[in-house]
This record gives sequence, C-alpha cells and structure tokens, in this order.
Amino acid sequence: MQKERCYTYSCRYDYFDEDSNTVVLCGFERFSEKILNFFKKRIEIQYPLDPSDLDQYAQKKEMHEAFMKSRSDSLIGRDEVLKSIVDYVEDPSRDVPLIILGEPGLGKTSIMAKATDKISAAISGGHLKLPSSSDQEWKIFYHFVGATPSSTDLESLLKRFLRETNIFPSKSLPKDFESVCHMVNGILMNESSSPIILLIDAVNQLDEEKDQNLFTWLPKRLAPKIRVIMSMIDGSLPHLQLQKRERTCLEEFVKPLDSIDRATIVRQWLSRYSKILDPEQMSLLLNKSASHNPLWLTIACEELRVFGQFSKVADKINQLADGLFPLLEQVLTRFEKEHGGHLMVATLSFLEVSCHGLLERELLQLLGDDENLIPKDWDDVSEYGEMQKVDEKGCAEKREKSLKDIGPLPAAEWSPVYHALRRFLRPYGQPGEGRLDFYHRSLSKVVRKKYFAANAEDQKHLTKKIRNWWHRKLADYFEDYNIIERKVEEFPIHCLAINDHKRLLCFLKDWSVLDIVYDNDMIIHGLYCTTLMKIFRQDIRKMITVKVHYCTSAKFFGTTTRCFSF
Repeated sequence: MQKERCYTYSCRYDYFDEDSNTVVLCGFERFSEKILNFFKKRIEIQYPLDPSDLDQYAQKKEMHEAFMKSRSDSLIGRDEVLKSIVDYVEDPSRDVPLIILGEPGLGKTSIMAKATDKISAAISGGHLKLPSSSDQEWKIFYHFVGATPSSTDLESLLKRFLRETNIFPSKSLPKDFESVCHMVNGILMNESSSPIILLIDAVNQLDEEKDQNLFTWLPKRLAPKIRVIMSMIDGSLPHLQLQKRERTCLEEFVKPLDSIDRATIVRQWLSRYSKILDPEQMSLLLNKSASHNPLWLTIACEELRVFGQFSKVADKINQLADGLFPLLEQVLTRFEKEHGGHLMVATLSFLEVSCHGLLERELLQLLGDDENLIPKDWDDVSEYGEMQKVDEKGCAEKREKSLKDIGPLPAAEWSPVYHALRRFLRPYGQPGEGRLDFYHRSLSKVVRKKYFAANAEDQKHLTKKIRNWWHRKLADYFEDYNIIERKVEEFPIHCLAINDHKRLLCFLKDWSVLDIVYDNDMIIHGLYCTTLMKIFRQDIRKMITVKVHYCTSAKFFGTTTRCFSF
C-alpha cells in the first residue's frame, strides 16, 4: 500500500449509548478533513478542469451541442426523413427553406438533432458535397429551442448566428431587432456568402412577441450556397405564415411510427429496467391509436414500468388514455394522488408561469410556505392574483414573513415530488446550475388545461385568477432576490402579468438592472431580456414622463453618464 495513503489517527471516548449498546467515540475532525482533502485531490486528478475560459458564444454552442447529442441518441428509425434532409442540402437547385412538419410528440426535435449530428460528421469527414465546385467548406449553425434559457428569443438566436459563423464580431452587432433581421436577410440572399447550413428546431415555440416579424430575416430566395432547415408543428402560426409567402417552402411531413419501430421503442425502453411485455400485452399496447406517437409510447412504457401488478398489466394497458394530452393528464392525476398532492400542483404551476424555468433551490424555497401555497377558495382571489380579504399592509407583512421566516421545503417532502416528475423535467441553463423546466412543451399545455382551466371558455376569469396567483407568488419571491441576473430574468415578467407597475418602476430605477438590460453582451448568456426592453420603452414611458418633473438624479436619466432613447 502506498505510504501517502496511510494515516494514523487518534480519537477519544465520548459516551456509552445504552440504546444501541455501543461506545461512541469523538475527535475525528482532523481525520475527516484528511479524508475530504484526499478525495478532492483524487477527483481533480481523475477529472481535471479545462483551464481555458470559454467566451459566452462558445458556452452557448456547447449547450446546444450537448442538447443535440442527447436528443439524437434517442431516435429510432426515421431514415426517410433524414435522407430527405441530406438530399436537400446536397441539391444545388434548392433556393427555398425545407420545413419539417408534424404533430406534437412525433419526434421532430430528435429528427433535427440526428440530422444535425449526421451533417456535422459529414462536414468534418469531408463527405458532404457542396452545390458547386469550390475550395470552401460548409459551415453549420444549429439552434434548439429549449436548450438554453434565452433560446426562445429570436433576436438572440439571430445575433448568435452572426457571431458564431464569424460573420460579425460581437461588438459590431446591431442593437435593434430590425437591423439584425435586415443583416441576416442580406447574408442569406447574397450569392457571395460562404456556404452555410442553418437549422432551427421548434420555430413555433419562439417568443410570441415577435410573431408579426417572425420571418423578416428570411429572404424570398436563398443564395446558392445557403440551406435553411426548420421544424415546427403542422398548422401552427409560423407554418401558416410561411404558406402565405410568395415562394413557398419545401415541406417534409413526419409520418406516424410504423409497427416495427413502435415495437422496437417499447422493447428498448423496458429493457433498460429488465422488463418485457408478452406478445398479447405488446399487441394491446400497439393497437392503441396513439401508439404511433413516440412521446405517447415512451410515457405509456413508463406507466407500465412503475405498475407493480404483473398479472394486471393487460388491464393497465386498456386503461391508458388513447391520446398524448389525455395520457399526460392521466399521469398528472396519478402523481397528485401518490406523490405530494398540492405540492405537485404548485411545482407544476410555478414551472409553467416561470420565464425560463426555476432553480431547484428556488422551488424548494417557494414550496416551503406549505400552508399558503394554494387558496382554499379562488373566489377570495382578485383577478391580479391577490387575496381580496387582506389589506395592502397585511399582504406586505405576509410577503415579508414568507421570504424571511419560512425555510425551504424539507428534502423528505420534495423527494417524492421530484422522483415522480423527473422524467418530465430536464436540466436547463448553464451546466451544474440546477435549473429545471419541462422536457416537452406538451406538458405545459396539459398543465394549463388541468390546473389553470385554460380550455374552458366560460372560466376565462378564473384562469386569469389562477395564473396571476402564481405570477404574484414569483413576483414576491424575486423582489428581494440577491442574484441580480436571475431577478432580471424573472421579476419584471411577473410584475407585468399582475399589472404591478409600482414595483416594476422601482425595479427599473435600479442602476444595476439597467447595466444588465442595456449590456449587449448579455444576449449571449440569456440575461438580455427583450421583453424587459419592451416594458421599459413602452409600458413605463408615460410613468417616467411624469416622474421627470420630480426627479433630481441626472444619473438615472443619463444626462451626464449615458443616454437612453425611448
């Protein structure tokens, strides 16, 4: 044994435990510190940190690449769609985008991820043909909505495209959205542009605020060495907008899974847990009309996996809701009964109304106020999510107590909630950050329907109450949050939702907030909040005009240090 791994330690008698009939020793402080330091050094040797500092663009690219790799590994079949994508890239006659269409849950993201992986490998190996003889090589840019907190922002996407493809340095990027769109449009239609393959997944999930200008960056005719591939839900607003263009896009529809691929998914999923269905059970499952949907199939397999009565598996299969959204609603109902009840509802609701997901420690703190999570009667709640029977002073005192005196939810209570939901959540944001959000946006739709009464035409007033209740909870929580970057991401969105312009204006007066909002580099790591800029320029303009008569701080209005245009 190596000498440095041997250590002589000392200890002393503490007391005799009569319950366990054992002697308890103490004095292990130096010994425990020695052990801790030993393992730290060994971990550093085994897994050394990369000494190089990645810039923010490189970090974003890594996160999208990690997302792409994780999704591409789960794809089964779909060879025809993948071939169509590669053929489109290699066909010199293509001068319009290719769009991948399909209903929710059919695996469009996995297809886009696999296609990106195959094309990247072909470029690296020199196997992907250019449209014409040239010494140039393809550049590839890919963007997956959901890979990072800022991935739903179109302006951030386009600026990252300009920077990552080395077309413009970060400090030369235009600051307004219209100029960015104009610049990208010019590059994609310019015949002298370098060969570029641009892939954007889940276009229908981009922020709605730019819906009217969603494709102003996309020219009518692409340059010969430009390829644009996008995925979206069939019949969604982006799809309808593209269909109205003078030159329509090429369309590739993702078809339902065939029986062979469906059976393969079931066998592979269950084999991870050493489980298998007999032929009769397999037939029952695949005869469900929704089994053509990969997401429905994996959720159904998970439900069968955790079902503990093998003799009744056939009955369980028959009871599975035959549709993606109904099955998700059925699963959430089971979660409520078995794993936490109101804690489960609150967790899903907080994630739904959050701007870009929540850190686990934030969720634990929010859930710690167990008694006041959900009102006993929604009639007692105003349309802006506030208890009507408590005066303004009482609400403030209650909020202060919630933040200062209530501890986080105990791990023993959080564990069953997280264990049940973990298949539907995914890590989000920076590696190791611990931020959680929904794995698939279908779950978001089900949460809105089930817990916010979102699909009930006669309950729109109740839907607003419920949604704003959770917005107010998050606004109260983030008001005194000590991490300014997270506060900028979340607090103004929730204030705007509950029409709390008073707190929002106080927030925007904070100079540290303005530094973040107006820092162009913040786009790269998700802190550049386009929505906040919109609030600042439009919703707050009138209030600032009134305040200017009473304001004596030249610093706030930038008369001596910097100037803001409204």
